Amino acid sequence: FEYYIDESTNDFEQWSNLLTDERFAMKAKITKDEIFYYDKIFVNTIETIPYSWLCEKFIDNNIPIFYNGKENSGKSFLMSSLLERLFEDDMKIKKIKYLASHKTKSDNIEKYLMKNLDVLKRDIYGDKYGKKVVLCIDDLNLNIHRDENDVSQVIEYIRSLIAQKCVYDTKTNSFNYIDKFN
Repeated sequence: FEYYIDESTNDFEQWSNLLTDERFAMKAKITKDEIFYYDKIFVNTIETIPYSWLCEKFIDNNIPIFYNGKENSGKSFLMSSLLERLFEDDMKIKKIKYLASHKTKSDNIEKYLMKNLDVLKRDIYGDKYGKKVVLCIDDLNLNIHRDENDVSQVIEYIRSLIAQKCVYDTKTNSFNYIDKFN
């Protein structure tokens, strides 16, 4: 995993060549009051460049992503920084970020998702401007002390949401499809 394929030349290139790429360059955020927030800085390294590159390619090609790892290893910060940097000027992406916890249930995710989408047609939801919808579920901690059925329900809901790209409406007993969902 030391090389990537440069799409312009169709040659193998080292990841270190992307450290100077504008898409992966560090951009510090400064507010109107000219306050510099050090906790918002993300410096790319040779280890984070492949994740950034893969994230961009997966989202462009509508492939779901699941980052996992040890606690406090920086997964949430990495993903937030990636989405912010890669798509900050991209007017084709609508990011919906859901912060989960050990108490998360499938209906919480569904309500939050539907609240952030617009009705396009009777049973089709999405962004009213035609943007691709990217759902980022952060900190999906499934507590081992919870009832096994609750954990299974959340996992199955996320799996079906990704696979079917729709939500079942229990009020109308019909499916609500999500347009351009990733």
